[in-house]
Amino acid sequence: ADDCVDGTGDVTLDGTLNVIDLLAIIWNIVDPANNPFDCQQFDIADTNNDGILDILDIVNLINDIFEDDLARSLSVIDQVNLQHTSYSIILEDDGFIGLDLTLEHGVDDNISFNINPESIVGECETISESISRCIIATDESGEIIRASAAFKILEIKAAIPEGYVEVNLSELPIEFSIGKAYPNPFNPIVQFDYSIPIKSDLLIQIYDLNGRVITTLANDVKNPGDYTMAWNADRYSSGVYFIKFTMNNSVITQKVMLIK
Repeated sequence: ADDCVDGTGDVTLDGTLNVIDLLAIIWNIVDPANNPFDCQQFDIADTNNDGILDILDIVNLINDIFEDDLARSLSVIDQVNLQHTSYSIILEDDGFIGLDLTLEHGVDDNISFNINPESIVGECETISESISRCIIATDESGEIIRASAAFKILEIKAAIPEGYVEVNLSELPIEFSIGKAYPNPFNPIVQFDYSIPIKSDLLIQIYDLNGRVITTLANDVKNPGDYTMAWNADRYSSGVYFIKFTMNNSVITQKVMLIK
């Protein structure tokens, strides 16, 4: 142990710190039995000298390699916001972040993981028949990983150069859906809940019985999530109206009755 040295991440010992070193460290973290480090390599990779190789060491080394390029995205945060479906994980925040994901899946699924190619670095390794571990570093929001089969998230660790941060994880709807309008009949306000599984163009319009558009409630791009919309029909006369939802190529229409 006395011969071990403080290093700069150059675990390949070729005199240069680069992505090859990052990948070697990632492989050692997720599967040390098949990717062992000797004492010198371990100390070189352990950037904060805490005796553990983990996502924080990866983040520190990436910061050393790409410091000038990452300057625009370096920000001190205390929480990272993630959304997920059964097949994907989405990062809501811009800014440099490292993630260590432990995922559970079916034994016979023959699962594969596609990491966003815009990520700075990312690797997934199957560590048992039903468990995979992925380490990803990115500085852009959006979908960071998508799988060929359903998975459950067992654990997430997140880090920035200043240290570990908390993870706020929320589940996304898996399909475009519209809840029943309520109350219905109504006077003069009707509400409805809807869910969007992916970032989408959304158009919500109100039609009268003659098929004329009398008002547009929404016409913009919506991020994935659950929403509530209300229509105040105070200036319209009693009668039957239709709420038309258009999301990408999906169209859903609901009938509502205004009674004054």
